Amino acid sequence: MVPAWSHMGPHHSEACFIKIGDATLELNGYQFQKELAGKYFCHIFPGLGLTVLAIDSTADQPERQQVGLTLKALTAWSKLGLDTEHAFTVLQQTPMQTLGANLVSVEQSMHNRGVYVLDIAFQETSAAVQTHRFWFLVGIPVTKALVFIGIIFLLPIIWVALKSFKKAKFKDAL
Repeated sequence: MVPAWSHMGPHHSEACFIKIGDATLELNGYQFQKELAGKYFCHIFPGLGLTVLAIDSTADQPERQQVGLTLKALTAWSKLGLDTEHAFTVLQQTPMQTLGANLVSVEQSMHNRGVYVLDIAFQETSAAVQTHRFWFLVGIPVTKALVFIGIIFLLPIIWVALKSFKKAKFKDAL
């Protein structure tokens, strides 16, 4: 299994573009909490709850492409290096579907923060099926975490600045 490359090619919104062989597929991730409505996600899904991953084709003739999706959760960290296939639990699976008919998607209610993968089985016309793995995180509110980390780093700077200001004010008083 070869990892899929994302963010390849032009960007329209926050969608991922995945290059598999000669084909480029668009992956859009959605979550339906009130504060996440109308946003697309790729590698980091900030909330828990209903999550949808949809694959679409950027090809002129998508009816020549078929995709099957398998959504898995990383449940056994200890097996990750030695027995990777048994490190994951299958959550949702779709059979091979023609992309020209509609989007191919998986929908799952995510209750646990963690690492997930989407295994993408892709076949173009009569070519061999290629399987690629797309990794992502769920339940990680990155924006909130970055604000918190920024505040932690900012506090010592403010403290030093206040001490310097008090020291300068005290020297001016003399």
